Amino acid sequence: MIDINISKVCKSFGFDLILNNIDITVQKGEKVGLIGTNGSGKSTILKIIAGQESIDSGSLSIRNNISIGYLSQIPEEKDIIVKDYINSAFKEIIELKEKLERYEDKLLTEDYKVITKYMNLQEKFISLGGYEYETKIQKILPVFNITEEILNRNFNTLSGGEKTIISLIRLLLQEPDVLLLDEPTNHLDINKMIWLEKTLKNYKGTIILVSHDRYFMDNVINKVYLLTKRGIEVYHGNYSYYIKESENRLLLELKNYKDQQKQITAMENSIKRLKEYGRLCGPSGGEIFFRRAANIEKRLEKLEKLDKPEDKKKLNITFDTASRSGKDVLTINNLNLSYGTKEIFNNLNLSIKYQDRLCLVGDNGVGKSTLIKEILKGNNSIKLGSNIKIGYIPQEIEFEDINLSVLEEARKYYKQALEMSHENFIASDIIDINIELNDELDSNAMLLKLAKENPEGVIFYQLAENSFRLGTPIKKVLNYYDKAHELGYLTDIEYIDVLSDYEKPDKTITKIIKKCDRKKTYPLLPVWCKKKMAVRYLYGENGIKQNIKKAIIKLFECRQEMPANTCVNAILGRGFELKKNFSLAHKMYDMAYQLIEQETKPSCDCAYSYYAHSLIEGVGVKQDVEEAKSIILKAVQKFKKFICSHTAYYYAYFALQGDEKFDISKAYELLSFDYPFVRFDISRIVYLTKLEEKLRIRSKKLNNLLADGKDVYDKKEWKYYRKAITEDCPKPYWRNI
Repeated sequence: MIDINISKVCKSFGFDLILNNIDITVQKGEKVGLIGTNGSGKSTILKIIAGQESIDSGSLSIRNNISIGYLSQIPEEKDIIVKDYINSAFKEIIELKEKLERYEDKLLTEDYKVITKYMNLQEKFISLGGYEYETKIQKILPVFNITEEILNRNFNTLSGGEKTIISLIRLLLQEPDVLLLDEPTNHLDINKMIWLEKTLKNYKGTIILVSHDRYFMDNVINKVYLLTKRGIEVYHGNYSYYIKESENRLLLELKNYKDQQKQITAMENSIKRLKEYGRLCGPSGGEIFFRRAANIEKRLEKLEKLDKPEDKKKLNITFDTASRSGKDVLTINNLNLSYGTKEIFNNLNLSIKYQDRLCLVGDNGVGKSTLIKEILKGNNSIKLGSNIKIGYIPQEIEFEDINLSVLEEARKYYKQALEMSHENFIASDIIDINIELNDELDSNAMLLKLAKENPEGVIFYQLAENSFRLGTPIKKVLNYYDKAHELGYLTDIEYIDVLSDYEKPDKTITKIIKKCDRKKTYPLLPVWCKKKMAVRYLYGENGIKQNIKKAIIKLFECRQEMPANTCVNAILGRGFELKKNFSLAHKMYDMAYQLIEQETKPSCDCAYSYYAHSLIEGVGVKQDVEEAKSIILKAVQKFKKFICSHTAYYYAYFALQGDEKFDISKAYELLSFDYPFVRFDISRIVYLTKLEEKLRIRSKKLNNLLADGKDVYDKKEWKYYRKAITEDCPKPYWRNI
């Protein structure tokens, strides 16, 4: 797929033709390097693509709906605080965040009708990376040593290098489809260049790069466009490939040129010889020679002449070494230098000898430029050798008169500049089961016989449970559950648990209303059923594809009829956590916790475990493990052993940590109790395993759980199990996190 196509583009500035019939095609995902001499039009091409320059003729095509980011060599003036300028890279995300916060206030005041609009906005917020943008900023700022002081400054007060770095940071945070980078390594130290090199190398979008750093180019680009006076050449490789291939092309072009010159010389000699023969033969026989000469002349005229290939020019600078320096050029002894409380140098020592070639390397701010300036200024700790002349080019060059041309400025320093022309002056992935299948089949046959002889609900219930494990079709399994419910073994709520776990979504509520609610035993039965279905959607369980948005909408519908239900509010918090809206998740967890604290006879302790979870993991709130511990202890004290699974897990978690408030035997008792109709996940097996290791026992219950787990748990859960049993104190497994 083509991102950018430039065809026959021409561009002039005054009388200077910069681009002449330029053709460039950039495919999606390509990393292109533009190279050429200064003034060949590299920056002009970037500006044309960025829309900052027009074209005189030709065409520019850019793929629809792609974003383009441009980094100029000289950043524009911007009257804005640096922090705000960087944050503007996420303008759409920040505006969406503000909208979501306004909607959250409405949601918490029971105006649930806005939930659909809220969820749509949140999905867009997530797709744009709304929960990651602050982390992205915090990750990139230290790379470039951007301090709080710099963030609070006005952009216009920054130096040229600082402006370029801030602009580069903002551009990288935007992650446009196409990056146009004009000399991005200017003002970067080696570590930052290495970081940028890796970042661009792994960048998923398209990059067009202009740089004079051949090593940087070599590790980033995979295609080269060379701008020359003759036009543009393309090389399908990196910079090293370009160097080798350009030499091969030059040799071939030179050979072709020489061969053509030989051909031209031979043709010219033939013409001259034939004409001479014609003159010697005279009017009587020379006409044939003149005709042959004329034919050769026509062929010569039609011949497309090859230009002589230009060899690469070298910078023609000669340094005057008529008078040399002494052996010791520069000596630094115990140099100490500081600015305020910041120490720059402490007992620095350096010795430079005649004809040494040195390079000062280090992070920005360590004092490289400062050392050079100190040498220029002079210091008692710095000693120059004899006959030393110093030439200095600063990072930012200032001229006395900016209106002078390059040649006029040069005339002030070099006499030979008078003879120079503008053209030649260069500026710069199980566990084995212990129960045999035949035993289960025999057990199932016995249950079926008992059910026919004595149709009690408990037998039909056991038959249903066993049949499900054996892979019996779900329709037949549900018939057994139906019978157990009709015979009174399963209550309406328990029946809901079964149907909501295994029925199809569109049939569940209708079926329960017909079979249960008509008895008027539980008016809110349809709502309770809807909550169960929401949980299935939330985690994508039992034949339902995960749909967090649908789950949250159903939960808000339940909340409208049961606003003070702690379970609904807690699960809503889980939904928002899965959506990575941690702020709203904590608000729902906190609301559920406050509601359960007000209940005199609380029916479900999940609000405790969910709230403790948010404190342990720091979900939308500062981590507070000690507070989480007190909440888990409170839940166990209030509910005794009838607690939800995650409360038991966290109790075991803290017990394994060695906290004296959490008893190992108590933790084992909580996890060994057979809770009715509570789905235990893989964490129960993990914690029972770890606790039995501590208590030095091995129970039949654990073996049975491991056997049952073969058909219950998925690959992710078994992966957690294999890793967790190797740890001293593993954390509980929370689905879909």
